[in-house]
Parts: sequence; structure tokens; C-alpha cells
Amino acid sequence: MRSSRIRLIEIIVAVAVTIISVASLFVAVFQGVVMQRQLEASVLPIPTIAHGNYDSEAQLYRVSYTIGNRGLGPVDIRWVHFIHEDIVYPRPQAFFLSLVEGHDADPEGRFDTLQRIFEDNQVLTSPVAPVLLAPDDENSFLVFTRPAEDSPDRTYWERLNDARWETEVLVCYCSVFDQCWIGRFPQNQRDRVRSCEQDR
Repeated sequence: MRSSRIRLIEIIVAVAVTIISVASLFVAVFQGVVMQRQLEASVLPIPTIAHGNYDSEAQLYRVSYTIGNRGLGPVDIRWVHFIHEDIVYPRPQAFFLSLVEGHDADPEGRFDTLQRIFEDNQVLTSPVAPVLLAPDDENSFLVFTRPAEDSPDRTYWERLNDARWETEVLVCYCSVFDQCWIGRFPQNQRDRVRSCEQDR
């Protein structure tokens, strides 16, 4: 009888120890998940796309596109697409070219026009992807200074100035933990994706 009681107590103690061990394991795993999420949140990148048509410092009319990072950690920009009139352009240069291409049927003439635009009107294009931006960093990747009113290139500036209001920009970017999103601008909407390679 006594041995049966001792046996029962041993079983109860063993069960209690097992329950405590499982609970401790659960707490440890849960704390690890919480810490990982806190760490991810502490370096969350938030890219922004801004455009304008006036440079207040230089006091000049300039159409410009700028990508920035308002997040807490660095942002790894993998690709940037422009969508204008339901056509996807894989880089800003292609988007800019379309504004000339759609109105000039002659390829040679289009090339000469582009060369003149770039030489005469302080057009600046710079790589926008792949680019790594630190927090509060920004990069102006498309800048077009307004030509004089009698310049033949004034039309192209006006086209770009009008098109920026009708253009959607998609940005695929990742954090330092290789978490990736596709941001949509000007909607300021972002969707989580597995990687930027599948939608490139």
C-alpha cells in the first residue's frame, strides 16, 4: 500500500516536471520569436518615392524623381518599374525614352533628340537599382531642367511634367534580413513577397 502511494507521488512529480519543462520550452520559443520580430522591426526599411517640378534651392523649374528611405534600417532597392498608360517600363530611362519615342517615329531622329535633351537641358539620370540606401538617405535618379520657352525640347519637359501625375511606380526592396516587399506609389501601399527575383 505504502509502495503504491510512493509510486503515485513519483508519477505526479514526473508529470509536473514534464509540464514545467514543456511550458519553459514554449516560453523560450515564444520569447525568441518576439525578440526576432522586435529586431526585424528595429531595422524595418520604408522607401519613399517623391516627384516635383521646382528646385527651391536653385530657383529653377526641374522635374525630378527622388527615392528615399524613411525607415529605421537600410533598404536594399532591387528594382524599380514605371507604369504609364498601362505599359511597364523596367527603369526610369526607359520611361523617359517613351515620352520621346511615342512622338518621334524616326529612330535616328529620336536618338539625336535625346542627345540634344541631355546635352542642353541638364538632364540627370542615375542608377536607381540595385541600390542600398541608409536611413534618411535619398537619391535623385531622374532630373530634367525646364528648357527655355522657345526651345524645341520644352515639349518633352511638359510631357514628363504631365506624365508624372499619371504614372505608378513599383519598387521591390528588401531588409537586411532579406524580407522583401513591393511598394506602390503614389498609393504608399506595400505587399510582402518571397523575393524580388520572381517579379523582376
